[in-house]
Amino acid sequence: MEERLKTTVCVPCYAPHFKFVEELIDAYEQQTVHPDELVISLSESRLCSLPEKYDTSFPVKVICSVGRLYAGENRNLAAKHSSGDILIFNDADDLPARGRVEIIQQAFASRLNAYGLVHGLIEDLQPKDFFEQTKEITPDNSSSWPWIKGQKGYANGPVSIRRSVVEHVKWSGIVRAQDVEFFQKLYRFCRASGKYIVYIADPIYLYRRSLSSERTRL
Repeated sequence: MEERLKTTVCVPCYAPHFKFVEELIDAYEQQTVHPDELVISLSESRLCSLPEKYDTSFPVKVICSVGRLYAGENRNLAAKHSSGDILIFNDADDLPARGRVEIIQQAFASRLNAYGLVHGLIEDLQPKDFFEQTKEITPDNSSSWPWIKGQKGYANGPVSIRRSVVEHVKWSGIVRAQDVEFFQKLYRFCRASGKYIVYIADPIYLYRRSLSSERTRL
């Protein structure tokens, strides 16, 4: 029998991107399996809670920081305040396919030595078209195998990890490519620990590069 793993969606966000949070929460409301909680690390803001209009099927926490934090630092803070066994990262301006939580949850539950997970993505598609293209991707028909060094076609930023990983591997505060740096550290940690990273070939994440904060923040 597969292990029942609690999931937390961790969302790094800074104030100008908080406007995308409602769309993101709605996308997780539409999941085939809901996350157990969603934690937003919101920097450059004094807003510490969601407006009352948000009525969610799962708890949503907003961790507020007045100072400037970059994406990696916000990921660390969201992870620190999470309670899930599996931490699923999602940038505030991107969107998940409807089966993302269920696929990731089952991938970890069926592989006890998997400590990280990456997957494919689609870039800059309209959300309606993205949801239509990915609606048939389920745990039963998704393609997955251990990640191989040099593997292409996966996203570093929306990585998923077991909670215990954050005790050993953290994001740095660099502005660019902190997700690539983190993945390299995750890979080295897994190799040293006798664990591995799962690669899911299916594009279960919409990366909206045109909205990325890396285009505007220095």
